[in-house]
Amino acid sequence: MENDTIEIFRKEMDATGLSVSAKQIDQFSLYYDLLVEWNSKINLTRITEPVDVCRLHFMDSIAPMRFVSFEERSLIDIGTGAGFPGIPLKITNPSLKLTLLDALDKRCRFLKEVTDSLGLDNVTIIHGRAEDAASGKLKLCDNKAVSIINISEDEKDTDVSLRGRYDFATSRAVAKLNILCEYAVPFLKTGGRFVAYKSLDENNTELGDAGKAMQILGAVCERHEDYSVPGHANDRTLYFILKEKETPEKYPRRTGLPDKKPL
Repeated sequence: MENDTIEIFRKEMDATGLSVSAKQIDQFSLYYDLLVEWNSKINLTRITEPVDVCRLHFMDSIAPMRFVSFEERSLIDIGTGAGFPGIPLKITNPSLKLTLLDALDKRCRFLKEVTDSLGLDNVTIIHGRAEDAASGKLKLCDNKAVSIINISEDEKDTDVSLRGRYDFATSRAVAKLNILCEYAVPFLKTGGRFVAYKSLDENNTELGDAGKAMQILGAVCERHEDYSVPGHANDRTLYFILKEKETPEKYPRRTGLPDKKPL
């Protein structure tokens, strides 16, 4: 990343009250370089201009830090893709214990290179679907090494479950909120929060449509916060979904059903 872009990023971060250290700036810069390099080989993002990546990926990813603390917490990023929001949150919260979940092996290999190159520890990368990871069991690496774990329908017999394990779940996916809740809430501890990144919905229609799903899953919308990133309109919303009680074991349903027949 060029020095002028780094300086813009630093100043805009300072303006939000979320200052970053010189080391973290270097990590974001290397992350950008790897993103562009790998994007020429696999489809990771349509956004590649340096300032746009800083604003629409990096700054957008860490927006929840304006409202909650991630220090010394555990987080699973569902459908993480190129690592957003999980990796920016990890860079700015080094004590965060992070799990990155994605269904595409190529993206997982990219994430492994990023986490290794940036020197991030306490990161686990899981190649699999949310329905399988929340319903099945797999062996997690709880040391500081970064690892890629594969999970499929035939690999649900190992000794650690992801269900009910995390303080936070995140997703920037384009699915409706009721669908995302079925994927995310089962991963949470009771009292944990699902942070959903969504486009601004002035009438909260999507939130209303997700009411039944949250009730079934044992969750409630604690609050929602509208926000913006520099150079863009106030067109984003964060939904903070609180898990109040245990999710029934039948959820998430088998692969495909949450999308085809939303709660």
